[in-house]
Amino acid sequence: GLTFADMDAVVEAFKDARKPDGERYAFTVRRDLLTKFFQLLDFGRKAGLLEELAGGFARHQSHMIPTEERDDEEASKAIPEPVIAQLDAHVNTLGVGFSYGQMAPADVQLMFQTAYVVLRDTGRRPIEVCSLKTSYLEIDGDDVTLIWDNHKKKRYRRRLPITSDTASAIQRWMRRHEHLNLPPGFPPRAAALL
Repeated sequence: GLTFADMDAVVEAFKDARKPDGERYAFTVRRDLLTKFFQLLDFGRKAGLLEELAGGFARHQSHMIPTEERDDEEASKAIPEPVIAQLDAHVNTLGVGFSYGQMAPADVQLMFQTAYVVLRDTGRRPIEVCSLKTSYLEIDGDDVTLIWDNHKKKRYRRRLPITSDTASAIQRWMRRHEHLNLPPGFPPRAAALL
């Protein structure tokens, strides 16, 4: 007795699937759950286990969970909280014992620590952090904005407000970076974070 309308209702339920605490599952989890549901139906039909199930109770191209756009203007958390807790506890060891060209060990350590802070505090992708240009901080009184490029969606010069702590970490690296003896032709990126 199931109909196409019942399949619509099932898809809507997956679109709003929630954890036991009431928080909605991440888009990728909800999408995977819906995919597994359709795979189960397909298997049941192919194996002859669902012969009595109405043909209208089937997947249609409209039965999908649309991708949620993340606002480029807001910081997010690309690194899971448990990983952040572990890295924060050992941030002073980031970059230790890692050689990077002719850079001094202290410079390598500061570079890695700054890259981590920017990744942690902004949620930007590693390529976005590594490609920050020399004019990537805009300061207006107490307000600091990170200017970055969203390479994946080809949206350039995006603006993201950042905290003063994050800005201080970046400025500390910028001051150190100015005194590095870089080879000729090295890209003039203030971040040079990798």
